[in-house]
Amino acid sequence: MVSTSHRLSARELRVLGGLLEKQRTTPDQYPLSLNALRLACNQATSRDPLMQLSEDEVRDAVRSLSGAGWARLASGPGSRAAKYRQLFDESLELSDGESALLAVLFLRGPQTVNELRTRAERAHRFRDNDEVVGVLQALAEASFVRELDRQPGQRETRWTHLLAAEQREPGTLEEVIDAYSEAWNRHDLDAICALHAPGMVFENHNAGERAEGDAVRGHIASIFESWPDLRFTGRTLYVGPDFVVQEWTAHATHESGVELTWEGVDLFPFKDGKIARKDVYSNASRRMVEQLTARTRP
Repeated sequence: MVSTSHRLSARELRVLGGLLEKQRTTPDQYPLSLNALRLACNQATSRDPLMQLSEDEVRDAVRSLSGAGWARLASGPGSRAAKYRQLFDESLELSDGESALLAVLFLRGPQTVNELRTRAERAHRFRDNDEVVGVLQALAEASFVRELDRQPGQRETRWTHLLAAEQREPGTLEEVIDAYSEAWNRHDLDAICALHAPGMVFENHNAGERAEGDAVRGHIASIFESWPDLRFTGRTLYVGPDFVVQEWTAHATHESGVELTWEGVDLFPFKDGKIARKDVYSNASRRMVEQLTARTRP
């Protein structure tokens, strides 16, 4: 078993848990299509909490897991639908029992030893509760799980996994923008949208693009899809009483292979400590034409 410091969002945990579970319980349907994976994430049984993830959210989670080396596209040539498989147990050298217990913990949260043995039975059959405890102790030594203190009214202790990312709210406006910039450079849609105020507006004034509310997530996802290696370098930052202005340089690779850079400035009004708007002004169109033209000159 190989330990890891990588941590996952709630959506990533649900997607990974679904892949781990279905690989063993419905092997004839594995790898999973995007729709099958979405249904696995959103099913009303054996899930706590219940979730309603969209296909875009599932796709984003798979992309993030792929970045960690824990999932990949498994469609072959001529396949009509994209299919996905997990690489989590292989990359961390987990046994069948270890991955079965982690899958149940990812999908259903803290549980007793007996609950884990019963609920993991379709994926891996344990002889008895003692065997489950032995596997949990091995996982605990690698910092994958820990035993929780027994709470009043509980007859047994429960075990929980330790792969969930900490949910720490940024404090100052500067910390919010720092966290926001890091999330953009990771292409982490969950972290980006967590810093948006309700009804947030994204407007690129030079490109004539505008999205509002729930549409913002899909708009940002389309940007990442168009520019898979897009990243930003901050140049200056001005923090006002309820707004932030940030100058930046963007870096990305054009589909022709030309590496591009352009400059811009974002204006971020805040509401209740979260980003109410992202107003973008940049020289992207002019700079891209200049660099692509320069590349094609004899």
